[in-house]
Amino acid sequence: MYWNDDEENDQASQKEDVIELVFQMQGLTLPQNYLGAISSALHQQVELWQNNHPLAFYVHIAGEEGNGWYRGSSDDDLIYLSRRNTLVFRAPEALSREIEKELNIILNVDGHLLGLRHKHNKSIKPAPTLYSRYVICTEDNEAQFVETIAQQLNIRDIKIKKLLCGKQRSLTLNNQKMQTRSLMLEFFRKEDSISIQQKGIGDFQKSGCGVFVPHKSVK
Repeated sequence: MYWNDDEENDQASQKEDVIELVFQMQGLTLPQNYLGAISSALHQQVELWQNNHPLAFYVHIAGEEGNGWYRGSSDDDLIYLSRRNTLVFRAPEALSREIEKELNIILNVDGHLLGLRHKHNKSIKPAPTLYSRYVICTEDNEAQFVETIAQQLNIRDIKIKKLLCGKQRSLTLNNQKMQTRSLMLEFFRKEDSISIQQKGIGDFQKSGCGVFVPHKSVK
């Protein structure tokens, strides 16, 4: 865990053009490794993902771990979707019309059919605390992982109050088994919170890793 008690002046957030696009999910089930499976389906079926635009990535499935979401304990178990689940993307506003058009489709997610229907767009708001369930971890231990993240944030001149590392999980991405850790960050400045939401941390953001969402405070 990283903790910084130095105070910083809270500055106004910068206007940015990265937005969130929310899609209604229409389907019954997904595989446990839905991050890698959805990423693969997007790369196979969506031209924008084939072109690998650096700022177009999907964030998460809203409603995960509750609100009708059921996740089994085995890798072979299926995830059962509810009508409340939505798939959220982040991308430059200039790409929003293209994404809305391209993603109103039916994805073949490792044999599970998933329909996407655009609901609405929303701006990214600063939040004092952000959380990512999966951040790629290549370090041998938690202390090294925390140090690596702190260095990456320092290079970007991002000031944080707290950095809290959590549970370690394995994911299969691009046919490779990857280690990840959950990560919670608390910020001094609004613009830093927005920057992390817009660009994420680390690798495989197009597969939903290193992507952060607002979370309740660590206090």
